[in-house]
Amino acid sequence: MNTSQSTLSSPRNQRILFWIGLLALTAGIVVLVIKLAGGSDSTPTAPDKAFKPALPQQTAALTTSNGAKVTSYAQLPTEVKKAILGFVTGGVLHNDYGASWKYTAPNITHGASQHKWATVDARSVIPLPGYTLNGVTYRLEGATKQEILVSMTLQPSKPSVGRPVPMRIGLSPYGTGANKRWLVNYWLPATNESAVPYNPVGGG
Repeated sequence: MNTSQSTLSSPRNQRILFWIGLLALTAGIVVLVIKLAGGSDSTPTAPDKAFKPALPQQTAALTTSNGAKVTSYAQLPTEVKKAILGFVTGGVLHNDYGASWKYTAPNITHGASQHKWATVDARSVIPLPGYTLNGVTYRLEGATKQEILVSMTLQPSKPSVGRPVPMRIGLSPYGTGANKRWLVNYWLPATNESAVPYNPVGGG
């Protein structure tokens, strides 16, 4: 055995070579992990040069025939007021859902026909028998070309029925052109909170 072989075979030098090899292996593993973590997708993440950030467009406000912004219940179109009265007077107050069907949006009727809506056992509408529109107060909460929200306080027909009940009613336009109509698609108790998403349960 020559001098170089004796030196490499010594326990001390073998330990040194072991640690050098271990460090080299560790370095290789780190490089591999970095490459894998970076992925093989070379698609650039920077936005295109033509990209221009923009906020979502605001919903257009509802206006009168004279172009004035609708800010009160009195300014609402006649057809909207008619739909509110037809929905509440027919079904909510007098259980005549056949009469209120034409003012009710599909998300409430679940697409039921007028006959089925009038005769079905359960509906996704909160009824208020014993209440009246006499002395009712209306407050417009918001009016856009896509949605109208009105809060209204219904009065009991007599003290024994209960207390005044605040409700919130919402309408949206359905159909196009000459067939476009405002229909009630929201009817829930009014609170100090904003209108919650309408998720009716039951019904036709």
